[in-house]
Amino acid sequence: MPSFHPLTSTASKLVDHHLDGLGYGWRRRCDRFSHPDFDVADLVAYDDRMLASQEALGALHQAGNDVTDHAHRLLKQPLRLAELFALTVHAVVSNETWLLNTCHDLSVGLPEHAEAFDAALAWAPASDALAHAIKALPPQRRLALEARRRLDMPELVNATLLELAAAPWDEQLLPAAIAFACAIGRRDLSGRLAPLLEHSNPAVRMETAHYLVMLAPRDNKALAAQVSATLQALTFASSANGIQHSSRAAQALVLHQPEAAHELLSDLFTRAPRLAVQLLGWLGEPAGVPTLIHAMRHQELARVAGASASLITGSHPGRDGWAGQRPDRRPRDSTPDAIPAIEADDDLPWPDADAFSAWWQVHVDAFGTHQRFAGLPAEPPGWREVLRRGPLRWRPMAAERLQHHHQGPAFPTDAPAFRQFTWMAGGPA
Repeated sequence: MPSFHPLTSTASKLVDHHLDGLGYGWRRRCDRFSHPDFDVADLVAYDDRMLASQEALGALHQAGNDVTDHAHRLLKQPLRLAELFALTVHAVVSNETWLLNTCHDLSVGLPEHAEAFDAALAWAPASDALAHAIKALPPQRRLALEARRRLDMPELVNATLLELAAAPWDEQLLPAAIAFACAIGRRDLSGRLAPLLEHSNPAVRMETAHYLVMLAPRDNKALAAQVSATLQALTFASSANGIQHSSRAAQALVLHQPEAAHELLSDLFTRAPRLAVQLLGWLGEPAGVPTLIHAMRHQELARVAGASASLITGSHPGRDGWAGQRPDRRPRDSTPDAIPAIEADDDLPWPDADAFSAWWQVHVDAFGTHQRFAGLPAEPPGWREVLRRGPLRWRPMAAERLQHHHQGPAFPTDAPAFRQFTWMAGGPA
């Protein structure tokens, strides 16, 4: 009869519990960034629970072989992304080289696993093992991670800058390299990058325009006009083809030349009405609220219109009494050309247009005519307030506006909350 030890059984269950807490915690964490009801305090509590699982795994590893044995068992079968994330974090923290190398090989051999592996390297604390793992990645993935770890692992950025300066430009690497330069706040590349606004690859044009919006000298009127034209073309070309660049191009244009973005609204309402409704929110003009109330009365635009109204006013439908009821599902269109429902709005609440209109009539005078962001004046103090305490959905926009204002590096709003607060306080991570 096999021997049974209750402590061994308990340790194995704890390993399983904390691997799930870390791995599936990461999987659910991604959803919180798009949900309108979660704010910074929620992220702090959530990330603290993930960190507790990470530290518990470290303690169990120090006490015995249960974590290693569990990893061997998991690796004998196809890994779920959550499991790969948890094992990678544990491998970095516990300096388990064999496990880290195995996870790396899986992420390279199975491209669908790259997301989990890279997310684990973005989460794990800075160390020599982490630096080695990042350096071993393919260039496109490595650049993105080095930019995200700029604040606590600057030596990686410095080494890559020397490498990029010495190497000829790689066409396939260009979008990632430009995004890297923008994220780290490298301001001396405007002249070298400006010709790429005419590149044949729309991804290169998008990253170049975004870099120039953020970091180019503001006194170059000719370049500013060229950037504006590029962003307008990307907005319309992308929205017509369903490509992702349309939203980024429109948001960048709002930062670069809001008056030019405003001029696009008429055509966008005809060609891409959902993007037009989003653009009203990004512009932040109280004068656009009546148009959003009108859009709330159209089922296909209602939720995104409510989100844009919230972004301008800072009002929350649940808190301020304008949450609506989910409408009855429309019968499925059996025609082959039927347009599927927009999944991007699934996390957004349904607004009650009449209730919001009543709320707006009471509060409209408090907003004046100047641009607003989350109900606050669209200025650095308001953006910093959202970054410190605001809804998670709005924090990337606040960080981007601060980067544009200061012409400096980007702030990683998806980093672990405990690390973000250290960075915002100006201390070492």
